[in-house]
Amino acid sequence: MAQSKTSRSSRSRSSRRSRRRNQNTALIAGVIGGAAFLLVAVVLITMATSPTDTTVSTEFDDLPQSVDTSFGDAPGFALGEPNAPVTVVKYTDFSCGACGNLHAALKSVISTYAPRGDVKFVFKVLSFINPPTSIPAATAAICAGQQGLFYQGQDAIWARSQVAGTAGYTPNGLRSAISNVEGLDVDEYDSCFASAETEALVNALVEEALSMDVRSTPTIFVNGQQVRGDVNSIITAIEAELP
Repeated sequence: MAQSKTSRSSRSRSSRRSRRRNQNTALIAGVIGGAAFLLVAVVLITMATSPTDTTVSTEFDDLPQSVDTSFGDAPGFALGEPNAPVTVVKYTDFSCGACGNLHAALKSVISTYAPRGDVKFVFKVLSFINPPTSIPAATAAICAGQQGLFYQGQDAIWARSQVAGTAGYTPNGLRSAISNVEGLDVDEYDSCFASAETEALVNALVEEALSMDVRSTPTIFVNGQQVRGDVNSIITAIEAELP
């Protein structure tokens, strides 16, 4: 009789251990399955929302663009009325994350002041943060600017960085991005990208920045006075300079 009770007790413990193993297995499978589902969902959402090389701004297509020599020794690229009473100069580097953030934030400032003819925005591209990526990106932007399409060109380059990071700033990657800018002559762009004159301009912009003690980006000047590189400081400086 004692042996029978022991046998039943052993079978009972074995049965409980088996049920616990089954429950733990089901729990682990559920966690793994849920994590896999979440991962797939995140990937699908990312694929649906990630920008591509076709993302090119058309916000400021009606504003005049020009090569600008009103500030410093090397030319920059202006957006807005050439004779506006206020000039905002932005030194930028395409390998600089803060420059990309300011590029997005500055759009509201441009929308407020440039269409009224109050402010001209001048962009000067530098290449000292990470020359292997900064130089080709600066070259691409300059070549778009030589065709009067600097703003759209820099928009395409920033979009490229969101797709592939700065590793996407290869000559072919940049050409793919810039070629989506409406009205851009790709053959002219190719000639510009490979030219010694463009290389000299890239170097001249860095030399100019260093001569003005610009050691980081973004660096902002409003009518020749350096201001903090945030939207509120830029707006305050603009308002102080308006007639």
